[in-house]
Amino acid sequence: MPGAGHDVERVDALTALVTLRPGAGTRAGQEVGELLASLKAEGTRRLVVDLRPPDMLNSKVLDALVRAAEDLDPRQGAGLAVITNQQYVRTILEITVTGGLLFVAESREDALAALPRPPA
Repeated sequence: MPGAGHDVERVDALTALVTLRPGAGTRAGQEVGELLASLKAEGTRRLVVDLRPPDMLNSKVLDALVRAAEDLDPRQGAGLAVITNQQYVRTILEITVTGGLLFVAESREDALAALPRPPA
């Protein structure tokens, strides 16, 4: 996406790490939703979203994360992990998730470790 407020790193065939750029957190809700949907459509089942760079986040970004997690079944090795060091973001995500599981972590290593492994 040209002019995107994010970077995407492929960790492996099923896993992608999305990092929001500083300043993207207050305007990236629709963009994040579309990006995560696109990654899932390409077969990515393990997603990590790093929310640490933006100082502020709006509710649309958080809503996009919750929606993206809805159909990621951990029993199938799928999931979404969010890296954040902001307590209010952690609290909102923990009380909002209603469908699939959304893991909250403080580091990339913790986020990747929290994601379910694909079945053998």
